[in-house]
Amino acid sequence: MAGLSAKPTWPFVVHASDQDLSLYQPDTLDTFWRSLKAGGCPANYLAPRYPLPFVQPDVRYAVEIPWEKTRVCPFPTPGHTQGALTYLVAWNGKALAFCGDAVHAGGTIYQPYHLEWDHWTAEGSLEAWYGLERLRYCQVDVLLPSHGPIVRKNARAYIKGVQDKLMAFVRAKGSVCEGELDRWLPIEPLNGGAKRVLPDLYYFGANSYLLAGDNREGFVVDPTLPDIDRLLTFNETDRRSNNHSRDRLPFPP
Repeated sequence: MAGLSAKPTWPFVVHASDQDLSLYQPDTLDTFWRSLKAGGCPANYLAPRYPLPFVQPDVRYAVEIPWEKTRVCPFPTPGHTQGALTYLVAWNGKALAFCGDAVHAGGTIYQPYHLEWDHWTAEGSLEAWYGLERLRYCQVDVLLPSHGPIVRKNARAYIKGVQDKLMAFVRAKGSVCEGELDRWLPIEPLNGGAKRVLPDLYYFGANSYLLAGDNREGFVVDPTLPDIDRLLTFNETDRRSNNHSRDRLPFPP
C-alpha cells in the first residue's frame, strides 16, 4: 500500500480494508506519525508516509466482490495490520488464498515482528492465530503469499504449522517465571522521579530499568524514547539531590 503514494492518482480504483482506514486518510495518518512508538511499539511498521485519499475503504469481511466469472471473498487474517485480509477465490476448481503476509512458505510468517502490537501482551499473535484458525476451516488448495514461493500442496498443513508456532510464542511471552511467587520489593523514591529498587537497580519512566555498574556505566532495559530524556533528567537531579558517592552514580558527570 505504501508504494501507492508515489502518484497522486492512478488509472484504476484502489480498494482496501475498512479496518485500515487510519493508514491512508490525511488526518489519521498524520496522528499516526506524530504518535509513532508512543506506547513502545508503532501501530503499524510499514504505514505510508503520505496519505492516500483516493483509496476506497469498502472492502469488508464476508462481503464478496464480483470479478470476471467468480467472486473474491475477503477473509480477516490480522497481524501485519489489524485490518489485514486474505482473499479467497474459486478458480478452475481450486480454492486460491491470496494471503499477504499471514502465511509464508515453510509454515512461517514473513517478518513476524509486525505482530508485536505492544510489548506487554501477545495480542497481535493471538489475533493472527485466530484469523488463521478461521481460514483453516475453509478449503484452501493454493496459498499465494505476498513474499516467497506459491504453496501448491498441503496448504492447510502450512497454515496449521504457522498456528502452532504462533501459539508457542504466545505461551513463551506469557509465561515469564511461570509458577513463581510475585514478589514486591520496597522501593525508594528519588528526587529526580526515578525509584531505587536495589542498591544499583533503578526504575523510571513507563517500564524502564537502569542497572548501574561499578565502572560508572549503566545498562538500560526496555526504555521508550520519552524515557531516554527522563533518564538524563533523573541523572542530573539525582546527582544534585542525593548523597551518593560519585563513583556509584549511574553515569559519569
